[in-house]
Amino acid sequence: MDIKYIVELRSKLEELQHENKKLSKQQKTLIVEAKEILSLAEQRYENKTDWSAVANLVVQGATLVMQLFRQDGG
Repeated sequence: MDIKYIVELRSKLEELQHENKKLSKQQKTLIVEAKEILSLAEQRYENKTDWSAVANLVVQGATLVMQLFRQDGG
């Protein structure tokens, strides 16, 4: 697993959050939660102590992103 994918996904979520004014409250909440989870994954990755926690956090973040895009219709 490479940290650049975690950082890139979090960055894309930030862009989506700031550029899209038509997001529902639930979509905005999903973005915030996903960003927080991915930030935790990044911290754990940098600490190099708990790789299974990093993987679990990335999966949680990706699941929220998938929910976000399902709600968006695409």
